[in-house]
Amino acid sequence: MIVRQGWVKIRQKGSHIVYEKNGVRMPVPAHGSKEMAEGLRLSLIKEMQLK
Repeated sequence: MIVRQGWVKIRQKGSHIVYEKNGVRMPVPAHGSKEMAEGLRLSLIKEMQLK
């Protein structure tokens, strides 16, 4: 979903992946098989303007 919206993965360190689009960088937590908290998921969708 993130890549289809034009975000590019620029690096990953530990449990966070950093995406960039139009000069804006956004760290996204990636903790393996753990589910992302609903509030965090909704916040990322809003901030990254995902559909």
